[in-house]
Amino acid sequence: MRFALSAPAAVAALALGACSTTETARNGSGADCFRPEQVTGYSVIDESHVRVIARAHQYVLTIQGRATELDWTRAIALQTTGGQLICPGRSTLGVYLVGGDSQLRYPISNVALEQDNTPTGS
Repeated sequence: MRFALSAPAAVAALALGACSTTETARNGSGADCFRPEQVTGYSVIDESHVRVIARAHQYVLTIQGRATELDWTRAIALQTTGGQLICPGRSTLGVYLVGGDSQLRYPISNVALEQDNTPTGS
């Protein structure tokens, strides 16, 4: 499933992401990192894992809550506090998955870069 960000969520993501250039400078190149506004799709893997597509990579987010409780027919967004980049293997303090009419907000406890598991051959 792929969903676009709603206009207010996209504006918030852009505003938060604008501060991330200093984060990149402090933490190196950030080759595997992404900003919330770079997410182009989401899908539920199971109760506590969500796959996001950003910068031509797939990331698995571990959420503290039930992913199936989010209203996927509405806009889903990632939010960060302090304009931080979202990076595999780094702190996820201040990173949230938000969605639905009631704006459920789930903290992200882990970010992992998903390896390409596309089967080869027949």
